[in-house]
Amino acid sequence: METPQEEFREMQTEITDEDPIVRGMAAVDLGSFACEHPEYKDQAIALLEKSVNDPDEDVRTSATRSLEMIAGKKMIEAEEGKQIIGFGYLPEEYQRPETGSKQSLMSCVCCIALILILSISLIYLF
Repeated sequence: METPQEEFREMQTEITDEDPIVRGMAAVDLGSFACEHPEYKDQAIALLEKSVNDPDEDVRTSATRSLEMIAGKKMIEAEEGKQIIGFGYLPEEYQRPETGSKQSLMSCVCCIALILILSISLIYLF
């Protein structure tokens, strides 16, 4: 198990990673970490303030939410069409596509049919 100091060092490295997904997750993690370990609050705030100017929108949003969380401000609601993870946004390439009610109904029907087939098969086996 990592010590808080080791965890923080890892997040320090991740917040400057070349992959924006890694940077975004580090920004989310830094917010939670600073709340759990107040002795790292000032260092986390300094890193997050730099990330507010990140070229990637999701990283900027996650860093802003983390700073708000550390400051104890109320988190804002999700914007239209966005999914919130923790207090940041899930990058668009990882969001689930919207499903229509017809597709949802078909999924339910298929699941029920599968359950019935399995139940009938088990009855005949025993």
